[in-house]
Amino acid sequence: MSDPKSALILFAHGARDARWSQTLDALAQAIRRLLPDTVVAPAFLEFQPPSLTAALHSAVAVGCTKVDVLPVFWASGGHVACLSAHDFTQELIDAIDRDGVAAWRNRYRRCSALLIDDVHLVAGKERTQEELFLLFNLFLESNRQLGFASAVPLAELSGVEPRLLTRLEGGLVVELPPPDRELRQQLVERTLSSRGQDADAELMTYIASRPAESARAVQGYVQRVLHSADSQQVKPTVALAREVLEGGARVVRKGSAPGRSISVSAASSGGVKSNEKMVRTWPTLADRVIEEWR
Repeated sequence: MSDPKSALILFAHGARDARWSQTLDALAQAIRRLLPDTVVAPAFLEFQPPSLTAALHSAVAVGCTKVDVLPVFWASGGHVACLSAHDFTQELIDAIDRDGVAAWRNRYRRCSALLIDDVHLVAGKERTQEELFLLFNLFLESNRQLGFASAVPLAELSGVEPRLLTRLEGGLVVELPPPDRELRQQLVERTLSSRGQDADAELMTYIASRPAESARAVQGYVQRVLHSADSQQVKPTVALAREVLEGGARVVRKGSAPGRSISVSAASSGGVKSNEKMVRTWPTLADRVIEEWR
């Protein structure tokens, strides 16, 4: 077989989650089977390597004299900003320090939706509340969607300006109960996977069997076990998990854990306006894997 002289670059958007590229990789493999003498390679607009420029250089480096670029954008969509109130505040502080508040604001103003967790943490932070209030108004005026989660009921929040609190209370407010067994199982599996751990069924079942007051508490169980395994340089097992989680740890009894409140303010037409990028659905907390945009 002669050396390949042509290349086909599959040019996609890219995402922070590396799993996003699995479909593109499968497409590339299928094309290679059909075109064995053609170099078939992916390239991404942002977030993932290689860039289009890098892919072009690689094709030329292996002797390709003809390069075709095929745009592969699966669907239209919109950017979604999903972060905690702590991160939102820290980003603002960093932006102030480097005199980059205008650029920081523009990043969020380009989003199609904004989701902020632990919004109760903005209490007492006047500048954060001011920026959030302005952003809130902009999103409502442009018929974009907002969502906020709080570990403290809105009626009990203190240290939050009345004008911002009114905005938060003006949306659909629902109480989220502690995660059930099925959701805990999904969270454990996802957290293990994100840390590069094999999904050990017995370990997942044990951790998921422990009651937890929130999704974050479930993730905390997993992280504590993995941290202990790393420090001891051993594989995480059920025996280790029991030692870590039952060694004097506080157990949240079923029915005793407080729920979380979530406030959603949406455009009257409903849904997220989609113009740029695919946004995955988020039917449960465990599946809240909206395309992260930071």
